[in-house]
Amino acid sequence: MIANETDIQPRPGEFPQLADHAASVFLGAARDHSESFLLFRAAAGFELAHGSSESTSAPRTFMKVCSIRPDHTLVFFYKRSLLPFRRDRLSYGGCEWRDDDLRTEHARTSLDFLASGLSPKARPAGLRRSLPWTIPE
Repeated sequence: MIANETDIQPRPGEFPQLADHAASVFLGAARDHSESFLLFRAAAGFELAHGSSESTSAPRTFMKVCSIRPDHTLVFFYKRSLLPFRRDRLSYGGCEWRDDDLRTEHARTSLDFLASGLSPKARPAGLRRSLPWTIPE
């Protein structure tokens, strides 16, 4: 469930840096998931955080869904700094899929990893700890 949005059906071209198929797969899986997530729209894709809009504390674990090269979707997992004035992120790695190979099970396992608080026991298959790209803000 996405707690802070009422209409989460992505419109074609809504995320110009991300394939429409990738946005539909991840947002659909988040909508149908048993856990609650917060959606944050960004210039380069979007971010999902585990939690609800009623929570008193700010979410700390995130996954960013973006495209870092043509026809590829990257899901980057990270935690934000505990210091409010810091912009750095603690990387937990990422998964990359070709857009035409992207399936709902990829999105589900990614969301399960996020909901677990990025527990090593819930790591999705294909998670790479070292990423050779600059992750867009």
